[in-house]
Parts: sequence; structure tokens; C-alpha cells
Amino acid sequence: EHSPQQKSAMFYLASALMKEGKLDDAREAYHRALEGRALDWQIHVNLSLIAQQQGNTSVALQELNRALELQPKSSIVANNLGVLYKNSGDLDRASDYFRQSIKYNPYLLEPRLNLASVYVQEKRYIDALDLYHENLLIDPKDEESLLERLKALLLDGQREVVMPEVENILKASYSSALYLRLAVLMSENGLNKLALGSFQRALERDPDKAEIYIEMGKFFGNMDQLDDAISIWEEALRLDRDNQDVKDLILKARAFKNESREARSAGSNRMP
Repeated sequence: EHSPQQKSAMFYLASALMKEGKLDDAREAYHRALEGRALDWQIHVNLSLIAQQQGNTSVALQELNRALELQPKSSIVANNLGVLYKNSGDLDRASDYFRQSIKYNPYLLEPRLNLASVYVQEKRYIDALDLYHENLLIDPKDEESLLERLKALLLDGQREVVMPEVENILKASYSSALYLRLAVLMSENGLNKLALGSFQRALERDPDKAEIYIEMGKFFGNMDQLDDAISIWEEALRLDRDNQDVKDLILKARAFKNESREARSAGSNRMP
């Protein structure tokens, strides 16, 4: 209000609007923040992200190319170009940009994660595992690299490697989000004991997070332990009273229990 031509203030206003999801207002503010100098590359990156969120891939690519002209060796720009091409299905070009990003900044974790995801998609699991290993050498506590590495090991059939590694993770201290995602991963792969241990660690870290109870209920429901599932979902409702999805899960579980009881009763009354 006092200095409407202040470009830096306009940039931060645009960033705040973007975080609030007011994308049209944010785009307009970013354009007003442009100064016609090299630092504008950050604005073009954000304008590209807005265009992607609004489904306008061609504008997103134009903005990233403008950013690249201003900052030709930016690891962030190269990584974002890789993501754009990956999402459009051009894995070769995406991989090239991810490699460039790693070259420009070897300590940035995200381009390795993105390149590894391409390798996983191409079933090049060993190459992906090498990248996750590099990330964990840089940051041994990086949860995304840790979890994605376990996924790649399971896809590669290395269950014997996964099991002791998960045991070590359960003994360590990570976020509830990591333990929850780990629990779901173990459940999907039939490692039920490790899944249960992961759910328990997630609850220890964050006992008031309804999402943990929801997924844990699904875990017991899939094992036909419906009473346990219902009890856990009721705990989720205590934390999130208006969650209709949980209410529906409880109703379906109770209906399934009644159907099973009626089927068993009908079977016991049949003539031998």
C-alpha cells in the first residue's frame, strides 16, 4: 500500500497467495514482481508451477525455458523441467534433465529421487537403489529416500534385505508419517508382523492422528478381524467426528459381519 512499486514485497505477496491456493491472484502478482533481471528466474519457476497446477503444460514449459535462459545451470530449473517431461511421458528427456540437476548440485536430494522413480518405472531397480543409497549417504535420515529404497528392494524381490532394515527403522526415531507409510507398504507386501509394528510406532509418535487409526483399521479388516477394525475406526471417529469415510467403513464392516453370521447360521441348519 505504501510502496506499490516494491517488487520484493510483490514477490512475497504472490508466494503467500500461491500457498493459499489463490493461483490466479498469485500469477498476477508474480507478473507484477518481474524486474527484468536475472533474479526473475525464481518467478518464472513459480509461474510454471502455477501453470502445471492449472493443467497448462505448454505455459509451464515456456516459463521454465525462460527461467533456464536466466539461470542456465540451475539445479532447481533442470529438476523441474525433468518433472514436467516425466509427467508428460517423455522419460528419456526427463532423465537427462534430472542428471543435469544432479551435476549442477550433487547435494540436492530431489533430482535423485526423481531419476530413481524413472528407473523404477523402467524396472531398473539396481540403478534406482544406487541413487537412493547416494541420497542416504548425504542425509541418512531422509525419509523419502529410505521408504522409496524399501519399495525398490521389494519390487526387486529382495525381501530378505528389507526385513532386517525395517526392524532397524522400528528401533530408530522417525516421523509418524514415515511409520504410517511403512506400515501400509509392509501390509501391501504381506509382511503383517512388520506392518503391525510400524502402526504401533506411528501411534507412539502421534497418538492423536486419525489417519493412523483409519489405515490400521483397514489392516485388521483385510485380515477379517472385523471387531478389531471397528474398534480402531471408532477411535478414529473420536478424533475426527465428521469423517464420513470412517462412518461408512464401520457400517460396511458391521453389515459384512451380519452377512457372515447369517451365512454360518444357514449352513448349520442344512440337512447333512
